[in-house]
Amino acid sequence: MKTLHLPQSIHPGLRLLLVAGSLCLLCLIQLSVFSDAAHASGRIEGHVYDAKADRALVYANVIVVGTMVGAMTMSDGGFSISPLEAGTYELQVTFVGYETLRETVELKEGETLPDFLLHPHEYG
Repeated sequence: MKTLHLPQSIHPGLRLLLVAGSLCLLCLIQLSVFSDAAHASGRIEGHVYDAKADRALVYANVIVVGTMVGAMTMSDGGFSISPLEAGTYELQVTFVGYETLRETVELKEGETLPDFLLHPHEYG
């Protein structure tokens, strides 16, 4: 991380004001991020299975389209994405060798999603 060095020719009072202002701005940014996370209390959770073999797909990726939010399935095919606000989301489920699944889901408090079934990719 690079350190910001102010020129020595700046008046000491102005230097103090610049440093204090920068710290206040940093605090406001952090408070904004934490307050958004505090309001988001929902969670998308479910399972991903092979549609033909009826087995859990371990390490499948589930992402909320248009965001950097997502999860990887665990040994039982389960995943959980949180915190999210209640609302409508488009999920994309991917796994190597399987067709990509995109599904729009509505997140309501206390609900879980149905299982996602991925079909093996047909190479032809």
